[in-house]
Amino acid sequence: MDATNTTRLAMGNLKSVLVVLAVVMVLAALSVGGFVFTHGGRDVSIPESVRNQARSTALLLQEARLQGGVDLDGYVATQAIVTSTELWRRLVQDHALGVDMAWFAAPGVPPFAGADAAGFSASNNAWCVSLGITTNSARGMPLLFTRNLHFTNVDGVVRAYLEEEAPFGRTAAVMVDAGGTARTIKGAGIERLAWPLAPADLDRMLRP
Repeated sequence: MDATNTTRLAMGNLKSVLVVLAVVMVLAALSVGGFVFTHGGRDVSIPESVRNQARSTALLLQEARLQGGVDLDGYVATQAIVTSTELWRRLVQDHALGVDMAWFAAPGVPPFAGADAAGFSASNNAWCVSLGITTNSARGMPLLFTRNLHFTNVDGVVRAYLEEEAPFGRTAAVMVDAGGTARTIKGAGIERLAWPLAPADLDRMLRP
């Protein structure tokens, strides 16, 4: 094996180790109730662990070993998946992500505690996924986001808004964009934000 291949292998192994460490840290936060959240109140804290969770989930999707060697869009199409809840369930059952169903919880969205992934439901799922995201997508395209963040078509222009629901109500949402950046989207002024989305992109969003 030459030096170039050795370096690439080392970098790949390092990336995998970093993803695993992030998973362990987020699962620890979930298990000990490390989130601070008062639904409907003003005192809402969005801990860094949620952004880490979102960032790690996006990385896991990129690293996922999907049946048939297809990409995420192909996997969803062949499995006839129409919700993010079903997507997470199938990926876990296929051992494609390396996490269990409790991973997809968030403040106010309780972790799934059952032994059989088939029992995983929308009530345990805090995350939405956008399909059609590639390396050429605009950086502001939402790849992964909390379920309280919604998008709508207003006269041909896509606008965002927050619903009063877990995990953070109308205060804020957490999102990972196509560039891999995890960020907090605050509710104040969200309706004025410009998004690099076309109305057709709304049909490629999987919600719980």
